[in-house]
Amino acid sequence: MADDNERIGSAFDKTLANMGGAAVGVWITSNLGPEAGQYISGCVAPWIEELSHLARQSWIRKFQRVQEAGAAASKAAGCPFEDLINQAIGDDRKLQLLTQALNAASMAEDARKVRTLGRAIAAGMDGARVDEQLRIVSTLAALEPVDARVLVLMAKDRKLGWVKRPRQSENTAGIGVLLEAEPKLDSLIDSVVARLETHGLISDSDKGQTFSGLSFGSELHVTAFGKLCANCLNEKASPEGEEEESGE
Repeated sequence: MADDNERIGSAFDKTLANMGGAAVGVWITSNLGPEAGQYISGCVAPWIEELSHLARQSWIRKFQRVQEAGAAASKAAGCPFEDLINQAIGDDRKLQLLTQALNAASMAEDARKVRTLGRAIAAGMDGARVDEQLRIVSTLAALEPVDARVLVLMAKDRKLGWVKRPRQSENTAGIGVLLEAEPKLDSLIDSVVARLETHGLISDSDKGQTFSGLSFGSELHVTAFGKLCANCLNEKASPEGEEEESGE
């Protein structure tokens, strides 16, 4: 079946290339003459075929991620995904959650986010949690994989607080240093922290140490909403968002 689909797709790419090349050839011929039209149309057709192939592969990957999100939602809810769709159709907020989550899943760059978005659909079918899950979905959609990784790290390690870089202080016991935990993020850490703060996932514990809106050396803490999102992103999280026991 996969081979049949690939053959059909390749035929579509070639047909589109031939049509596009012919259209370009007609336009060039009418403006520059038949020799130029024939030459340029022959050059353009392979590029159109390649672009068609790339676009089709991108669409296939997006569709696969939507399927994965639907499967995660179905597993978390314990019912077919069609049942969740039927529940959403009767409620505007649930329908908004469904469409936003699937759209975000189609654009997601990692499988963990795709599954998390799927579980959010299932959780949001409980009317009391739909607004919460909508906020989770919109927030996670705005996070890059590196942002999510840092958030999970900060929420998982039971630190008294976090700082971005090492600092000279007598009171560093229990304080985590993000660049020691993620040393490869030296050029990105300020941007990552800023994004997490913007979305209310972490907060600055000492707003008094600021100048013109810039923070100097204050500690960062994961907010209650940040912990909720981190639990949702946790690979070992149950559908309810609670961490499963490892049994060890």
